[in-house]
Amino acid sequence: MGLDVWVSIGSLIGTAIVLFSALNAAILRLQRDLKGDIARVEATIARVETDMSMTRTDLSTEISTTRTDLTTEILATRTDLTTEISATRTELKNDITRVETEMSSMRTELKAEISATRTDLKTDLARLDDRITVLDDRVYALAAGLRPQLQRDQPAPRPGTTGATG
Repeated sequence: MGLDVWVSIGSLIGTAIVLFSALNAAILRLQRDLKGDIARVEATIARVETDMSMTRTDLSTEISTTRTDLTTEILATRTDLTTEISATRTELKNDITRVETEMSSMRTELKAEISATRTDLKTDLARLDDRITVLDDRVYALAAGLRPQLQRDQPAPRPGTTGATG
């Protein structure tokens, strides 16, 4: 093998060494960058986990506070409703008692008016009965006094009749 072959081989080996060194430096730089990126990602993950933990704690606290507030409001509303219902019930009982008293009073008034009307009707009926009796007596007296004249003025009975007038 000649010198040019050795020079070419040496040149190739030198080029390979340079390429290997450059490649090794690039790999080391990439490893360093990758380690930095991994460290940043791990830091971000840790920060997110911390934030999530704080958010979870905040949410738990907020839910607990909201639950307590709602329970308090529900109990207050229940108390208010119970009080209002009790007051309404009392008012209704009082109204029922008042209405029953008024109805009793109205019944008493109505009975008194019906009794007075019955008394008035009995009085009016007795008065009418007296008037009818007086009129009957007068009609009878008139009839008794006019009987002889009525008998004279009565036409003679026709043959085949009894002669009674009807």
